[in-house]
This record gives sequence, C-alpha cells and structure tokens, in this order.
Amino acid sequence: MLAATGTNVTRYVHSNMVQLANCGGGSYGAMSAGGSATDFLTLAKARPVAPAGPLARPANGSGGAVPLKIYPPGFDVSDLLISDPLTGEWMSGAGYSIRPTPRPPALEAVQLAAPAPPGGGGGGSFTSNSGAETGFYRVVRQGARLLGVTNGMVLSGVVAIFVEAGNASGELASLSITEAGSPVSDLSTRTAPFGPVTVDTTQMTNGAHQISAAASWCLPGGEGQGGVNPYIEAVSPPVTVIVQNEISFTDWMPMFGQEYDSLLITAQSAHANTEWYIDIYDSSTNYIGSFEGTTTDGMIGAVWDLRGPQGEYHDDNWFRFVVGTPYGSAVSPKSWKNWDRWTARGDWVVGNQLAWEGVIGGENFDTMTDGFVVIGQTFDLTVRPPGIDPGTAFRIHYALLSDPRPDQDWQQFRQALYYPSSRNLFYSGHGGNGGIGRNPANTNRYISQAELVSALHNVPSGQTNRHGFRFVFLDGCQTANGHLAQAFGIIEKKEVSFGYLEAAGIRPASFVGWNKSPAAAFANNYGIVAHWEFIQNFQFLWGTGRGLRQALDEAKDGPLHFNVDVDPRELTVFGFRNLGVNQYNGQFSGM
Repeated sequence: MLAATGTNVTRYVHSNMVQLANCGGGSYGAMSAGGSATDFLTLAKARPVAPAGPLARPANGSGGAVPLKIYPPGFDVSDLLISDPLTGEWMSGAGYSIRPTPRPPALEAVQLAAPAPPGGGGGGSFTSNSGAETGFYRVVRQGARLLGVTNGMVLSGVVAIFVEAGNASGELASLSITEAGSPVSDLSTRTAPFGPVTVDTTQMTNGAHQISAAASWCLPGGEGQGGVNPYIEAVSPPVTVIVQNEISFTDWMPMFGQEYDSLLITAQSAHANTEWYIDIYDSSTNYIGSFEGTTTDGMIGAVWDLRGPQGEYHDDNWFRFVVGTPYGSAVSPKSWKNWDRWTARGDWVVGNQLAWEGVIGGENFDTMTDGFVVIGQTFDLTVRPPGIDPGTAFRIHYALLSDPRPDQDWQQFRQALYYPSSRNLFYSGHGGNGGIGRNPANTNRYISQAELVSALHNVPSGQTNRHGFRFVFLDGCQTANGHLAQAFGIIEKKEVSFGYLEAAGIRPASFVGWNKSPAAAFANNYGIVAHWEFIQNFQFLWGTGRGLRQALDEAKDGPLHFNVDVDPRELTVFGFRNLGVNQYNGQFSGM
C-alpha cells in the first residue's frame, strides 16, 4: 500500500481488531476439508459480500483515501473525512475516536460444516490455525445522537426512539429523551439492558417540542480520586418534533386516595370547544359509569369519590379511564391507590460523602450538611445515622477499595434510609440520574434506583407496603434527570399545586435534585464557595417560613451570603411546589 499523500510513511497496523467468525489464515477451509474450489465458490456466491472497511482522506482535499485502520488508537481524525462502508457517504471525522476493541466472547466462531467431498466422507469446518487473522476495525462516534428523528417530524401515541451513544471511556449508565434537561415522559429513561427509548407522547402537550438524546457514562475506577466527577454526560443537538394527539394526559395524576377517597382525572382535548366523556373501568376492566361535560378551552377533568351510580363503593387497587370527544378518544394511564397512610412523625436521614475532604475549604460542605441536622432537631425529630459529635451530620468516607470504612458507612446509611419512620432525606456527594455514590458497579458504595425500588416498594405503584418520603434533596450530579423521585414515592411532575394533590387525596411531598452537574471544586484544589453558600441560604429561608421553591429562588441573593453564583433553576422540584420545612410531617390532619 502506498503512503498517504503528503507523507513518507505507510502504517501497517494489527491492532484495534474484532476477529470475524471463522476467519483464520489464507487457506480455503472447504478445500482442506476435501471439497473443491468449485464447491467453495458456490458457497461464496450465496453469501453477501461484506462491505470494505471505512476509508479516510484529508478534509482539505490534499490527499487520497486510505483505509482508516492504518491510524493507531487515539489518533486525532478531526481533520479527516471518513466514509461509511455501508452507504458510501463521507462525513467529518470530528467527534470520532479510534480505540482498541478486544474480541468479545459473544463473537465466538460458529462452526459450519464444510461441503462433503464427492462420494461422501467426513466433512470439516471453515477454520484454520495458520496465518494472519481477519477482522474489522470499529470507529466510535462520541456523544449522543437521535436516530431516525428529524426536524418537523410528527409524533403521536407511544413511540420508540433509537439513540446512538458512544464515548472513549466509561460504562454507559443511562439513556433518555429529554426536553430542557428533564425526561419528556415517565417512560423516557432507560438503564441496562439498553434498547430503544420509549416516549409516551400523550404525556406531552400538542405542538412543537425540542427533544434531545441524553446519555451518561460512569468512568472506570473506584474511589480515592478526590472531587473528580465520576460521570460523563452528553446531550445531542435538539431536534424539533411536532406532537399531535387528539386526547392528551399531560397533567395526569398517577395515584389517589392516600388520605381519603378521592381520585383526580385530567385530560386535554386538541379541540377547544367540544363535548367530552370519561368512562370509568375497574382493575378487572368492568365498566362502572361515566362523567360527561363540555369544555371551552380543551381542558377535561373530574374528581371521583370512588362510588358508582348506585352509591356502591369501589376499592380496587387501580382504575383506568377512556376519555373521548366527538373527534376521538384515548385510554388513560392507570391511576393507582396509594396505601401509605402514615401517621408517625417523619424523621430525618442526613449524610454527606467526604469526596471533597482534601480540597481547600472542603470542610464547608460538612458545615453545610450539618444545617439539615439542625432543622430536624429543631422539630424534635430523630436524625439518622448519628454524627460523631452532637449537631453534626453522618460522614460517608471516600477512600480506596482497600479501606473498609466506606463500605461500613454506606451500610449504616442504608439502614437509616430504610428505617420505617424515615421520611425526610438530605444527601450531598457523588451521584447520577440512577442513584447516589461514586461507582454504580460497586454496590457496597452505591445506592441505585433499582435498590431503592426494591427496598421502599414505591415502584411499581399499588404496593400495600409502600414507604414514601415527604422530602428528598439529593445534592449530587444529574439527580433530577432520571426517575429517583418515583423511587422515593414522590410524583414526578414539576412544581404541582396544593389543589392538584388535594383533589387526589395525596399528602404533599417534594423532591429536589440537580438537572446538571454542579461544580464543587476548582481544578486548583479549592472548593467552590458558591455551592455551600447557596444551600446555607436556602436552609435559613426554608427554616424561617419560605416555601420550598420560593426559598430556592431567593437563596442566590442572601440573607447569609450575597450575590451567590448559582442558578436556582438548575435545581428541579418534583411534587409539591412550596412544601414547608415541617409541613404535613406526621399525623395528617386534613388538607
């Protein structure tokens, strides 16, 4: 092979290869097994010809095309154009990386019987142990991208969207379809095993939406890396799609009847002025009765007391509804009974990971967390696990695998989290949209969403041993961008009103998490002052009478620290918008 134009070097590279099944040396397996060249060519004609490997050429036109595999792993190909061997199209090398790809066990060779020699006799297999092996070389396009979704595309009903995600290092942790940093529907976040991401467009308003693919990877390695962010996130450029449904359920209340018998039904019609009906079905799909009415703004709604037309009481675990107009109808999501009618006071769980212990000013994160201990103790509530000193929070050590302290700390934190009277939580440390901790692969030092689901019984809905939380604040990266709120039993709808919860008989509860990765330390080993200043301001405002969202919004301006460089809108509130510091935290006395 000639050298690439403009160079005097030709690279012959035997690396970064995935071996093809049954590709060995240069001998013809069919012939060595007793067949003939004609037999082998007949087989070859019956098989599709594999496309050639990718080619690369300078983007400025200064050279010709050469096989991409001549470039070693790590080579910068941003100034090259790369051909897709399947389509023949050329595209920019920007965003691509070349990395070694070891042969995975899944590519074990499949043994194929060779053609039998004339007159019978034993066959063989298309294998050879001599000579060089043949394979293909993989190019990974970095980042996250939507596949098959284009600007102006109309989406209706429930759709499956494919996402391309690649990164030079780390293990893929989650995929989601987002808008403005939040999942677009209850179904639109996936963890392993990965596949298409499901989007229920009936939970989105009709009209234009800018959606993106979002992916996160957990970096390899364990703890002991100081304040290094364990996750890499990528978000694709937004694509504008048009959502179009005759009936939508954008404000659907997924639960009912926690404190008293009441169920809220809401829907939206694409036609503003129209008659509507709601047919009620029980969990055995038996028809119960109907509501009817007229809307002038497209809003459809009713509050049901769980009694049928003859006054009969219905105690099903869930109900479903058919909502319709003369223009069309749709089946609603299920509405589930919330059995968690707790009466004991709600205690606190407070802890922070010592991930920034070594940075200058890192002790301020400890003091910040201690403020939530003070809040709990002010209302004579138990705070678990206990800190070393009175009035201090529990510290979760952050150390190498050889140090047993983090394992012990996380176990103690788990026990506190799942204690029956625990209803309020503040955690500060590493986290992601699928859990809290540094490394999802190390379950001794990580609490995943799946673990929370298993231990708290809030998902799937309708479990009678449900353990929901009144207040959760996860001060970690991207904690609002998954479904952690649901795992804690809090409805995953942003900043809902008191009346919305009242109509469904649901006790107000709130979840706070970051919709980005907040910085906690500078690269030069200084802790970022703004982070802990903001949260201390919030504690003061919330503790002295502000509602939750109001306290967050005002925390950047004081009163303890002023002109704090934190955007409050990077914190998402799911559930009740303005929960008070100790509101609805104990025996329920009515809405």
